[in-house]
Amino acid sequence: IDDEVRAQESLRLADERLARALRAASLSELSVSIAHELNQPLQAVVANTGAFQRWLAADPPNFNHASRVAQKIIRNADAAAQVITRIRALFSKTEGEPYAIDLNAVIREVCDLLGDRLASSSVKLDLQLDPGLPTTTADHVQMEQVVLNIVRNGIEAMQDVNINVRSLRIVSRRQNDETVEVEVRDSGRGLGDPERIFEAFYTTKPDGMGMGLAICHSIVEAHRGRLWAENVETGGASITFSLPICAADSTKTSTGATVGV
Repeated sequence: IDDEVRAQESLRLADERLARALRAASLSELSVSIAHELNQPLQAVVANTGAFQRWLAADPPNFNHASRVAQKIIRNADAAAQVITRIRALFSKTEGEPYAIDLNAVIREVCDLLGDRLASSSVKLDLQLDPGLPTTTADHVQMEQVVLNIVRNGIEAMQDVNINVRSLRIVSRRQNDETVEVEVRDSGRGLGDPERIFEAFYTTKPDGMGMGLAICHSIVEAHRGRLWAENVETGGASITFSLPICAADSTKTSTGATVGV
């Protein structure tokens, strides 16, 4: 009986240690996720502030360009504020109101935000957006983050290929299963393990944290969608996500105001 009691006590202590380890791992993953989400808009604020100063310091000062950069800084700061808002909503378990958003508009906004990055990386952008694309119910900022992460991932995937073949194709389309799809296809060297790229902390980049695509996966799933990746036979990789088409009379249309989902 004593041996059985000791065995049960050892099992209980092992379970407690495992539970503590899992809680610590979850907290660590959450902390990295929050840091990753905040790092992106804050880095953009720093970069755009430098550009703002350069335009003002030019001789003569270019106020038109400075004004456009200032608008980007405002959007970046608002994106950081939205991250904090969503985190607070997450811990208070409050649900946001859904909005009907235009994914084509989100794609164009992201391409505008990454315009300088595309140009400096010598990446040719090919937009093939369905003009009749239906709206989908989603958080505008979160969808912008998904597209931003995937597009940035595509740009980085082509850093070690010849600049003459660097192209990024973004396609939006309606599918017969009442979903809308967005595909981002690069001309890089392809994915070593397409099944693992959405795992938290998995990365092939020396300075990467492995959270960008994992966050995208969580966001898309939270919107009842799918996200997948595959290598392209002609070279490069393709990352695609799909979301349900929303009912036209059940949601409000958003032009940028967002709430947590």
